[in-house]
Amino acid sequence: MPELIAQVRRALPIRWKLAITSAALTFAILTLFATVIGLFAGRQVRAGFDDDLKTAAVDIQDRVRIQTTATGGVIAGMQLWTSAPCEADVYTSE
Repeated sequence: MPELIAQVRRALPIRWKLAITSAALTFAILTLFATVIGLFAGRQVRAGFDDDLKTAAVDIQDRVRIQTTATGGVIAGMQLWTSAPCEADVYTSE
């Protein structure tokens, strides 16, 4: 098998050898570049998702109010799509 490769290398003109070498180097460089960019982009997407998730969790935590009654019941109030504070007849904020 090594003899066959050596024969093919000797039979190819220099222009073909240069073209194949150039194509291989270009392929390697572009593959490396795409891999690095893909890794960085993936990290940014995950970081952005994590930040958005944390922001949404804090927002929900700020809008939902849960209070227990003297009889052991639970009263929940939630502010929906307004900037006004959460108001309910049975809910009192402290």
